[in-house]
Amino acid sequence: MIIQRYTDFRAVFALPGAGLDPDGFETLPVAKLRASGFSGLVAPVISSYPLTLTVNGSAVDGGFAYDWYLSQRTDDHHVQPLSIAQAGTTRSGTITIDLVAPNVAKLLPGVAGAGLVTPAALALLFKHVGLYVQRRSDKAYQWVSLSPFQDT
Repeated sequence: MIIQRYTDFRAVFALPGAGLDPDGFETLPVAKLRASGFSGLVAPVISSYPLTLTVNGSAVDGGFAYDWYLSQRTDDHHVQPLSIAQAGTTRSGTITIDLVAPNVAKLLPGVAGAGLVTPAALALLFKHVGLYVQRRSDKAYQWVSLSPFQDT
């Protein structure tokens, strides 16, 4: 499942009965981070769009084995420069990330094609962007920063 909002991400990734953090959201289970060998997600080298990432070699898994959340600077879909989609109805372990053209045009006016993979464009498009995935069977999760540079 693709999770669209931060509040839902925190609720889905939390363990049943989780307490609340000071920010008011459910506590993420730190012990489940990269637990049971669930650690294969790596940040891609971005040279074209869409990006495809997988945690299970694009295997057919019934479509309900993993949950994903793409953290961007805002949860407002009307301005997000990136979209995330499951690669198919039976492959929940594989997702694609693509550009949302109208929002990219607002962020990077006049930039298109190869200009969208320059260091300057990548720095703007992927600033503070993180990708989270959780394996439903045991709630193990992992995340990776998609920023080509250190987020500061």
